[in-house]
This record gives sequence, C-alpha cells and structure tokens, in this order.
Amino acid sequence: PKQIHEIKDFLLTARRKDARSVKIKRSKDVVKFKVRCSKYLYTLCVFDPEKADKLKQSLPPEDSIEFGIENPSMLFERARPVSFHWHHESVESERYLVAFSGKFG
Repeated sequence: PKQIHEIKDFLLTARRKDARSVKIKRSKDVVKFKVRCSKYLYTLCVFDPEKADKLKQSLPPEDSIEFGIENPSMLFERARPVSFHWHHESVESERYLVAFSGKFG
C-alpha cells in the first residue's frame, strides 16, 4: 500500500488505465479514498468534509470504474451506476460495501 498526500495526485491515479476500483471509507475524523491499481492500493486521507465531497464529485463515473462506498446512505449521491450489489462485511461493524461494475478506459 502507498499513501498519497495530494488530491491532484490521487485524481491522476484514479484516472490511470490500471485503476480498477475506488472505495470511500468515512469515519468521524477522516474520509479515506482508496484506489486499487494493478500493483498498489493507494490511499488519500482527507480531514475536511467539504474537500472530501468535492473530491468524490471529481472521481471518474461509476460506468468507468468499480466504485465502492462503505456508507450506504451515500449510495444515491452520485450519478446512476451501470449495476450494483451489496456486500455485508461484518455484523459487528455494520460496514457495507457497494460495488459498481464497469470498465475503465
């Protein structure tokens, strides 16, 4: 895993041809954006909720890349997905993952 410190670098990484999925993980203090590329999982930590919302809107559309959200209330905040399904990871943590299928390129 690698950490990215600049939003611009994260957006360039998310638009790469080998980027397969983007996941957003929200906690009380930080929003983590994770992009899975062929070799590494890149993570950007955003501490400002307004910047996190702007970054989320700047990501490639769901029909271009698999897109996961670990907060089900955020499901319909973005444009329509090609298809989606729910994965329940753990009953104790109440974390859900929404996977949007598509092809990037």
